[in-house]
Amino acid sequence: MGDERRVLVCLYGARVPGFDVADDAAWLDTFGVVPATEEDSGDEYVRELRIPTDMAELHITWDVIDGSVRVRMRRAGNVVVDLYREQVARLGVDRNGKSTALVMEYRAANAVGRARIQVTPHVVIEIRFCAHEPTRSRDPVRVPGCRTAATCGCRPRGNGPQR
Repeated sequence: MGDERRVLVCLYGARVPGFDVADDAAWLDTFGVVPATEEDSGDEYVRELRIPTDMAELHITWDVIDGSVRVRMRRAGNVVVDLYREQVARLGVDRNGKSTALVMEYRAANAVGRARIQVTPHVVIEIRFCAHEPTRSRDPVRVPGCRTAATCGCRPRGNGPQR
């Protein structure tokens, strides 16, 4: 397994098939910091980014092989937010005027989700999770209020999107 992991990282850099991660230049341009190998695990395939905010420190770690992401916010040394997702399809940045944010999109068998963690001017965390049933058609069916439904090819289960 060790050789297999090494080949994937060599071929794809910080990206593996199915997990799209913003490049180091995007992180630097948006937040002023560059991802590094995670200190706690020492695993060269786990990257981390520490972003100071007006309230606390935002600590993001992701495993480039497993496609998992953890976002923790610490205030005075205590964890006040701990968000963990597996099967992440995209981890990127979003800039809109003075607003900067981390964006994470993830998928499960019958669900899609999106987390947007705004860093500036203030920390705001928005999480959308929609449970869907796959359609047989290749044409996507829009789910009211779901921003990812246009690309996931699904239809609502029960009463529609869950927030």
